[in-house]
Amino acid sequence: MVQGGSMKKGSSSKGGSSSQKLSDKKMRKMEARVLEEKLVTLRAAVFEPDGKDRNVCAPLAPFMKYDRNGLDCTIDFYSKLPADAKLWAFELVKTNMEELYDEAGYGWDDQDKLSELSEDGTRFLVARNKSGERIAFAHFRFTVQGDVVDQMRGDTVLMVHDLHVVDECQRKGLGRHLMTLMEMVARKTNMSRVSTMCMMGDENTRAFLSKLKKGAFAPDESMVEVCGFDPDLEGFEVISLALAMPPKPPVEEEEEVDEEKELEQAKQLVLEKVTQAFAQKHGRDPTQQEQAAIAAAAEAKLQGFTTGSQTGKERRAANREAREKASAAFEKAEGRKPTPAELDEVLAVVAPEAIQTPAKAPPSEVESPTCVADVPV
Repeated sequence: MVQGGSMKKGSSSKGGSSSQKLSDKKMRKMEARVLEEKLVTLRAAVFEPDGKDRNVCAPLAPFMKYDRNGLDCTIDFYSKLPADAKLWAFELVKTNMEELYDEAGYGWDDQDKLSELSEDGTRFLVARNKSGERIAFAHFRFTVQGDVVDQMRGDTVLMVHDLHVVDECQRKGLGRHLMTLMEMVARKTNMSRVSTMCMMGDENTRAFLSKLKKGAFAPDESMVEVCGFDPDLEGFEVISLALAMPPKPPVEEEEEVDEEKELEQAKQLVLEKVTQAFAQKHGRDPTQQEQAAIAAAAEAKLQGFTTGSQTGKERRAANREAREKASAAFEKAEGRKPTPAELDEVLAVVAPEAIQTPAKAPPSEVESPTCVADVPV
C-alpha cells in the first residue's frame, strides 16, 4: 500500500540560474511573502481560529463510512492517535513495509516510525468494521512540496504518508475511498495537490495510484524546479494529483494603475446609480436635458473627490462648479437655461450639497471706490 514516511537519504539542491532578472534581495522578499501566504493557508487547515485542532472531516460526514463489496465500516478522523491505535497502526505498517524498506536500502527502524506517527501536524483516518475492529488507516499532513527534502518551498499539498488496509479487506475499494476522502479534504482546505512518496521498486503502490482518477496521479515534474528534487538520488518519486492551476509567478513591480480608465468607469457607475436614484425619487426617468445635467454634475463631483480633502472654500467652489456645469449641460440640450426648480430637481439626486449654493454674483457695474473720499455717504 501507499507508504511515504521518512524516506530521506539526504536532501539535494540545485542553484538558480545566473540569468535571473530580479536581484537576489527582491527575489527573497517575494519568496518570503509567498511563503507567508502559504503558511496562513496551512495553519487554517490545521487549526481553528481559537487555536484548537481543526476537524477537517466535519463537513464530510456522509463520506465517513464505507459499505460496499462486503465491507461495512465507519471512518474516524484523529489529529492525534490514541496509544492503542498508534501501536496497531505501527504494527500494520511494519508488517507491510519492513521488507521493502530493507530491500530499498533504507533499513527499517522501529523508533523512527513510532516517532513519525506521534509528530505534531499528523492527521489520521481510521476505519473500523461493525465489530469495532480497526481494518485500515491513512496518515497525512498539510505541508509544502519541498518538505520531502526539508525545504519550505513550493505549493501547498496534502501529503499522504501512509495508507494501509489489513489483508482480508484489501481489493474491496476501501483504500480508493480513503484516497478520495483525502482529496476532498485537500480541496476543502485549499491545497494545490494531493501527493505521496513512492519508493523505487514499490510496484504495488505505483499500480494502485495509476488506477485512481483515470491515471491523473503522476510523477510531480515540478519538484525539480521547486527544490532541485532528484528521484534517483532520493530513492523515491513524488506522485501527485494536481487540484488547481499553479499561481502566476511573482512580478518585479505591480501593474501601473490606469487612473483615466478607472475614473471613466467610476463616472459610468455613478451615472447609472444616480439615474436609478432620480427615478426612485421622482417616479419617472430623467429627461434628456436632466440626464445631461446629471452627467455634468456627477463628473464635477467625481473630479472633486479625486483632489483629496478640501477646505470649506474649495468645497463651495466645487458646488458652484457642479451647479454651473449642470446648468450649462441642460441649456445645451434644451436650448434654454433651466429654472432654479429644474436645476434643483437634478442636483437633489446627484449633488444635494449644491442646491442651496448661490450662484456666483456677477461683477458689479458700479466701480469700486478707490479711496475713502469716493465712498458714498
